Amino acid sequence: MLERFARGWGIAKASWSVLKLHPKLLILPVFSLVAFLALFGAIALSIYAGGVVRYSDGSPDGFNIEMNLDGPVAYAAFFGIYFVSAFIGIFFNAALVFCTLEALAGRAPSLRAGLATAVGRLPQILAWALVASTVGLLLNMLQNALRDRLGFIGSLLGGLL
Repeated sequence: MLERFARGWGIAKASWSVLKLHPKLLILPVFSLVAFLALFGAIALSIYAGGVVRYSDGSPDGFNIEMNLDGPVAYAAFFGIYFVSAFIGIFFNAALVFCTLEALAGRAPSLRAGLATAVGRLPQILAWALVASTVGLLLNMLQNALRDRLGFIGSLLGGLL
């Protein structure tokens, strides 16, 4: 156990040293954040434009939200959002890992090369995003079912899974 902790700490220190030598690598997480914000902005805009959220004088905050979150359409929408979110995270992480490995190998990392490498691995990234989002959604559904049937204990069991 201590070996794993020491190895993880060593990797964290090496990563920090790469970041101090090449601060431009911070641009990749910023790109990822911008992509996430664009995704969630598009979702919010489509919900608002679709008439799901309406202004109402009768509600305490001035808005009336009418959403049906049960059913196949809702699960398909959740899966799509989860898939795109997973893809964004994996894509920019792949670019960052490539740049970090380049720096650790003694070569100057290039953001363009990192992004090009991630684009070159697009089929693998899409496949992994599909696996991650499918497993994540299934685990979420299982956790919700356990919570509904067993209450707090079911929520704990689902969280452990």
